[in-house]
Amino acid sequence: MAKQLIDIGSVPNDGTGDPIRTAMDKVNDNFNEVYNALGPSGGTVLTDLINNDLEIELLATANKISFLYDTITEMEAADPATHHGCIAHVHETGSLYYAHGTWRRLLSDASEGAITSYTDPLATVAYGGSLLDLGDVGADGTDGQVLTTDGAGNFAFEDPAGGGGGGSGEANQNAFSQFLVAGQDTVQADTTTDAVTLVAGSGITITTDASTDSLTFSSAGGGTFSSLSDASTASITLDQIALQATTIHTVVAPDSLKYRFDHYGTTDNPTIHAQAGTTIAFDLAGVTASHPFLIRFENANYSTGLVHVAIDGTVSTGTNAQGKTSGTLYWKIPADISGSYGYLCSAHAAMIGIITVASAAGGGGAGGGLVFRTPENVTTSTLNPDDYQSIDVNGHKGYAIVSIQTTSASWIRIYSDASSRAADVLRTITTDPAPDSGVITEIITQGAETVKFTPAVIGFNMESPPTNIMPILVTNTGGASTQISVTITTLQLEND
Repeated sequence: MAKQLIDIGSVPNDGTGDPIRTAMDKVNDNFNEVYNALGPSGGTVLTDLINNDLEIELLATANKISFLYDTITEMEAADPATHHGCIAHVHETGSLYYAHGTWRRLLSDASEGAITSYTDPLATVAYGGSLLDLGDVGADGTDGQVLTTDGAGNFAFEDPAGGGGGGSGEANQNAFSQFLVAGQDTVQADTTTDAVTLVAGSGITITTDASTDSLTFSSAGGGTFSSLSDASTASITLDQIALQATTIHTVVAPDSLKYRFDHYGTTDNPTIHAQAGTTIAFDLAGVTASHPFLIRFENANYSTGLVHVAIDGTVSTGTNAQGKTSGTLYWKIPADISGSYGYLCSAHAAMIGIITVASAAGGGGAGGGLVFRTPENVTTSTLNPDDYQSIDVNGHKGYAIVSIQTTSASWIRIYSDASSRAADVLRTITTDPAPDSGVITEIITQGAETVKFTPAVIGFNMESPPTNIMPILVTNTGGASTQISVTITTLQLEND
């Protein structure tokens, strides 16, 4: 039933309110509803909520708001299983307890007196005696106790040994305990009775040398290599560290027209410089199977001093080291050679470059190495028919042109300086250059062709100051869009 309100009217006795009987009926109804809710003759709600000690307790359940007992005995009479999770205060001990299987005492402020009958579960592994003895005050009334152990898993705080003399065995044990805590790297024995036990861990061997009173710790390790082929078993590669090289060139093959080397940036098929009597290496990880790498000399594969190490450690030498597409190729350059050697792809003729080997004695005498025959290779971007491209070729300040090779029909012009090249851009293919135009030479090919110059054409750089750059123009004279690769072979006539 909802609560009923008695209408008392607007003013006394105005005749608008409830009649007395109706009003009292509502009073009875409201009272009876409350009475029946609490229960007749005291009701179940009141008797279940307030116990005989006038404590708030919901009987026949495990719920109780609080307890207050004078003695431990009174509290323990309350079944902790029935009152699981409840708390209680015992005036006798001044402590707070909670029910969990048994009545458990909570650690509290000890400023008003000692905490009795308390056992810290950490005491067996952290310290001995009372919790209040945690190194604060020693037995002699001084601060600074140390943690000690008897070696059997028992720990205790004790006073440190006093100074002077050799000290006692207990003091030495304390010192060793300090070593364990502080993590120092030495332990000093102060008496002949001191004993320290060292246990070798997994994979560790301890050896002693009585003559020097020393201990040696060593790892069992993972075994040794019987040969480089064991690298695959060990899941490592040895190709880049198999031999000591003065430099390792990382080789990549972006396409079928060029090799590139990390030392030379984005230069296509650059001239590699080396010195006799040294070892150089070519890391072929970026070559791929389509571009086998060869070292050449005078149009033949070269073999002297070549050592190839595969990524699994397999070693090949001489001619067997040629044509590899992975691993590392080492060239132990003989000390008695010099001049121009080559590198090329066995599958693509355009991928060719020079390795210039300086004599082991260095420059000077007999022309200082100016007789090297040096091919320089460059490749254009894709050119439409009749389009041209300006390219700077690495050359020499003074040189003699021996030959020019192209991969497709083209018009090749070589200049003494960049400004002469710029002034000659619009000249037609059927017009001869003026005598003072700065044109060193030019050729027109009908396809892939090599033009030999007999006699050689003398060329030079006319920049101020002179550089070793040969400015050239390449025009596509064929009928289809293509890239054009140009190889210019020269003899060096002037020191760069």
